Amino acid sequence: MPWDKTFQGQWEKLNKALAARYDGRLAYVKLIGAGHASESHLATKPEDQSAAEALAKASGYSDLATAWKEGVKWLIDMYARVWIHTPFVLGTGPPFRNGGIDALRAMFDYGDATYRGRFGARADDLTSNSPQDGQPSAEIIKTISQHCRATGYQFGNHQNVKDSNPPTRLGQALERGIGFGAHFEELFADDADDTVSAPVLSDAMKRLIGTVGRVTPVQKSDMRDADNASSAEGYLTVPTNLQCLAYSANR
Repeated sequence: MPWDKTFQGQWEKLNKALAARYDGRLAYVKLIGAGHASESHLATKPEDQSAAEALAKASGYSDLATAWKEGVKWLIDMYARVWIHTPFVLGTGPPFRNGGIDALRAMFDYGDATYRGRFGARADDLTSNSPQDGQPSAEIIKTISQHCRATGYQFGNHQNVKDSNPPTRLGQALERGIGFGAHFEELFADDADDTVSAPVLSDAMKRLIGTVGRVTPVQKSDMRDADNASSAEGYLTVPTNLQCLAYSANR
């Protein structure tokens, strides 16, 4: 659980070791510990939420939302003090059903206000018809992308494989993400490598490069390319099992 003191101590120790080697060489680091895997989902089933609620109260908190927010606030502060030269991003998936969206928004408000320009967001549900206006993964990206370049989308699934007229769905998805303010979009390797995708990827690349100028300037915090550590206006990286639209624009 993110509020567990034993977890916090061990997780900070590991992050310090990673940052000693990689800080300043990555486009961003994903804030892990708020929920399952790389997302912020903590208890997605009613029985899981009940169990998490009991754990929170056993730890001295009044309820699960309070405990989760306390733990995620600690995580945000820890990533900020450990990853000095690298933006860190929080996933937009609500942690639990009842009250989860409000708790999630509170943490994005805290991160954006406290570490503006260093605190980013990533939503993992981009498709040709997702997200929709009003959903957290749309509204949060709209807000945070105004202040931090490390804000964007990871695709929720493969696009070309079930498209009767590829790359129509891929193009629609890329357009949707950019429309919500994304500065990066991470896609699956088969979509990225498919030659039919080239026109929509080229167009999206040009548009993503253009988004950098819309970020409100903040105190200088270089983001460096993992390969050449060159100073950059903005660039995009990708987990090992995905491909993304990537660029590095030197000052």
